Amino acid sequence: MDFKTTFDIYCRQVLILNIVDHHRRRLIWSRATYNPTAHWIAQQLREAFPFDDAQGRIMVMDRDTAFSHVAKHTLPGFGMQVRRTSYRSPWQNGVVECFNRTLQEELLDYLVPLGLRHLNQRLTEYRHFYNTARPHMTNGGDPPVISDGNAANDSDMSQEPERYRLESVQWVGGLHHSYRLNAA
Repeated sequence: MDFKTTFDIYCRQVLILNIVDHHRRRLIWSRATYNPTAHWIAQQLREAFPFDDAQGRIMVMDRDTAFSHVAKHTLPGFGMQVRRTSYRSPWQNGVVECFNRTLQEELLDYLVPLGLRHLNQRLTEYRHFYNTARPHMTNGGDPPVISDGNAANDSDMSQEPERYRLESVQWVGGLHHSYRLNAA
């Protein structure tokens, strides 16, 4: 869990809370606010981990003062262990730091948020793209969440390749594309 900073159209600082699963690099939650209070962070954690999904997990976070109350009260209440990184040591939480850079390069460099609602809509769309369509080297080129969908598998295509056509799927308002085989 970590914050990423950006600016909206009125040059107001916006903080984006990102929670990334270290195992498959799945983006669990991404939400923006102008003023991240302890209560806001706790609410985001409740939305990210509904129905006791957090039980037995470990949350790695830096020593940001906004996380103090959450680390002492909220996360232990969820049954999560807290691991704080050392002071000024972002490499100790490299997965979320790498994600923050990816978010900057793939979304925020091409987007000027009109406000929180606009940015949160784009973050939700980007989370869906990142988890289901974007290839990840760590996962052998697969996305973090593998879904069967309507795509044909390789054995079907080798038998009758003329039955399939390549289809482009737009993500995040056409900012990104993925491609899949569809039956003709």
